[in-house]
Amino acid sequence: MPPLGPQHECHLLTGPVALAAQGLLALLAVGSLLLKRSYEKPQRPLSVWSLDVGKQGLGMLAAHASGVAAAILIAHTPNGHASSECSWYFFAFLADTTLGMALSLGLHMLIMRVASGEAGQGAVDTKTTLLGALKVLVPCGDYGTPPRWERWAAQALEWVMCVVGARAACGSIIFACAPLLQRLAARLDAAFAGRPSLELAAVMIVCPLAVNIAQVLVQDAVLRWRAQPSGAVPEPSPPPGSGRSSQGSEIQMLMVAPSPWDEGGRP
Repeated sequence: MPPLGPQHECHLLTGPVALAAQGLLALLAVGSLLLKRSYEKPQRPLSVWSLDVGKQGLGMLAAHASGVAAAILIAHTPNGHASSECSWYFFAFLADTTLGMALSLGLHMLIMRVASGEAGQGAVDTKTTLLGALKVLVPCGDYGTPPRWERWAAQALEWVMCVVGARAACGSIIFACAPLLQRLAARLDAAFAGRPSLELAAVMIVCPLAVNIAQVLVQDAVLRWRAQPSGAVPEPSPPPGSGRSSQGSEIQMLMVAPSPWDEGGRP
């Protein structure tokens, strides 16, 4: 199929429709988190919730920028030049919100396990040891009382690095599979022939709408500090040599920790 003419090709970063689409996507994501907060029990203080949203926002911005960059790069390669940036963004988005999210959360949980082990060793010098510096990452979502910007910045940087690493892997997969996906990308462009703005709205708003809302809700459940139910007794560690694996309890400690905003609770 011959390349599309410039006047009929869908571009991701050109025109008011492209900017409006990306702005609307961000507003919908924040709105879904606001709705989720209204059902929380106990409810996070607005300051803590804002820091959590800011951390997710940076991750979403990094993921979106990675997807756009991958689509633009692939659209200008010999294997992808016959299709528009929007059609390649559609495939990058599908990879990002499935495999990319799984990789991001997997990397995050791995780092949390390493950091949790280091936090239990009080003798580690946090100023001179990389593993010791990971202490500020656990518990995830704990920024101190009152919240400290340096703890938030460290946790935000860790999450952005996980996101960028995962999206780079997804972009590499799309690039490697471009010869196989080229025909599907061309058919997507053909379905919107002569209507690049409509194609942009479809791949940037309609398709990502429900997926992005679900994505931010899942990520929020992982990245926030979840409160332990009142009166709950932590599961004791298995005795040495018992043969019981402590992996499940370690993950639970990462995901469910006492909250600084619980009654009488302090980090």
